[in-house]
Amino acid sequence: MVVLAACSSPGAATAEITIFAGSSLTDVFDQLGNDFRKTDGSARLTFNFGSSSTLATQIINGAPADVFASADEENMAKDVAAGVSDGESQLFASNQLQIAVGPGNPKKIL
Repeated sequence: MVVLAACSSPGAATAEITIFAGSSLTDVFDQLGNDFRKTDGSARLTFNFGSSSTLATQIINGAPADVFASADEENMAKDVAAGVSDGESQLFASNQLQIAVGPGNPKKIL
């Protein structure tokens, strides 16, 4: 996972933060948002969750995002190339891909 801060919203108040994040990050960002609100009760967080490619396109087309957390570097690079970012992306998490098969793996997939 990579994150890009300051995608747009120039002049936005610091108490209002708009976060675009990949759908796979919904649970963790909801929890982070709750934790953040406990430390800064004046902050207003707005989340927009969706596919990273859709979110990248929305940002390129002018959607206001203060933070973009993408599931891949390719979509992050699109926003950087389009000039809608004030900063470089940072890797903040990674994962391992896994699959599941039927009981006993009857089709011998692995």
